[in-house]
Amino acid sequence: MSIFDPAGKGSYINGDSGDPGDNNRFRTIWWRDVIGETLEKNPVFGLGFGSDLASRFLADYDLLTDESFAARSPHSLIVTLFGRTGFVGLFAWLTVSAGLARMVWRLFRKGEPDGIGLACIVCVYWISACVGVVLESPMAALVFWSAAGLASSSAQEGP
Repeated sequence: MSIFDPAGKGSYINGDSGDPGDNNRFRTIWWRDVIGETLEKNPVFGLGFGSDLASRFLADYDLLTDESFAARSPHSLIVTLFGRTGFVGLFAWLTVSAGLARMVWRLFRKGEPDGIGLACIVCVYWISACVGVVLESPMAALVFWSAAGLASSSAQEGP
């Protein structure tokens, strides 16, 4: 149920999952802070790849004294990309995303099981990256871009 509560106002605490509502608050506050700081300082080109995207968030989430905090990104490829590269990078990612969507659409229209399977892999990874750190690690990125390449090859109109 916590996925439908982005503000994290509900209480979902149990022994198996901890407090997913707090996880939602964690993400939305961090996303808001990165987007706000980027819009204030450099919306066109972003804050850069050396910028600490957590600095404002640590203050707002009251984690300045927590030395165990080790997250490096706001758990969203889109927010991280916007924070680091601004609207220029966001436009580039949206262009790549449109190409991926077009490829996935072709594969579904073709109806071949292998192509549909590759399209599903691409979709799952892309959607997961929008709200997580999936493509920020080489292990998952390797699988995603390999599947995207194979899917692109399958989507080509053949003789």
